Amino acid sequence: MPFQIVHPNKYLLPDAFELARDASTRLMQEKVQKQLDAGISMDEINASIMGKTMMPVNPDDITPETAESALDFLILSAKSEKQRERLDYAKKALALDPESLDAALAVILLGTRDLISMKKKLETLMEKGKAQMEQQGLMDAKGQFWQQFETRPFIRVLRAHFTVLQLLGQYRNALAAGWEIISYNKGDNLGVRYDMMAMAAWLLDPDTALTLMARYQEEDAMMLLPLALLYFRLGKGKDSLRILHTLYASNPSLFNVLDDLLDGGAMEEACRQDRLPLNAYHYTAFEDSEVFFAVHDNLFLYLVSGTFFQWALDNAKKIIRGA
Repeated sequence: MPFQIVHPNKYLLPDAFELARDASTRLMQEKVQKQLDAGISMDEINASIMGKTMMPVNPDDITPETAESALDFLILSAKSEKQRERLDYAKKALALDPESLDAALAVILLGTRDLISMKKKLETLMEKGKAQMEQQGLMDAKGQFWQQFETRPFIRVLRAHFTVLQLLGQYRNALAAGWEIISYNKGDNLGVRYDMMAMAAWLLDPDTALTLMARYQEEDAMMLLPLALLYFRLGKGKDSLRILHTLYASNPSLFNVLDDLLDGGAMEEACRQDRLPLNAYHYTAFEDSEVFFAVHDNLFLYLVSGTFFQWALDNAKKIIRGA
């Protein structure tokens, strides 16, 4: 099958737009707060910013010639396609702002090839991040960290550590790390619950899977496909069929994608036609790309699940009927 193995730094670091958007939002919030402190009403503030750009930090305006701040060099790092250049810019950002978690994370992910060393460095950075959160009084927002832009770098560090544990095959430790992330950010904007569902299926851990299902109550492939596989591996065929029926009801392309997954040529053709773009890191909810990425993002689980896919196809009529 035409799967690609992607180095974690490709998707664990924020892109240039995300960095600029977060910085712009912080600047706007600080400006509004200063005006409120000066006695200006919210209506007057809204009127004053009407029609003005909400992105005072524009990544397109930042070049090697104009870069001055740590944020500038982080954005240059994110914009670059060259590994060595990305690392050099990240190092410049960290030198300008040694307290920047985003800069430190970039240096670790871009400059460390060995996952064991990466894990140790990330754990040191996690401790530093926790100390920063406490010193800045941000722990009061625990549970809603992604809603505050000041806490997002810390969550990104935790997410990177979680992913490295998963890549090392330390799934029990990764599950514990995932629950820690969710404790800081209950909305789970970075989607660690999806990886946790796949690991629960691998570990034959229905308690974790069902706790996640009860908490998030989602009926998409990211949650339901690993749960169906978990039941199948536990010998609970009826429960697996029931979950697959729920998934089919929300995503009728299920059988087409499973069939493609069992036929490497068909999958390659689907990717060539950009119906299932391998080079993109997004999918469309309740369409074929959702099922594909549910599998593609957790190959450790699904590459050995061909029997389950074939069983699901053989029972397609039962799944459709909900029998």
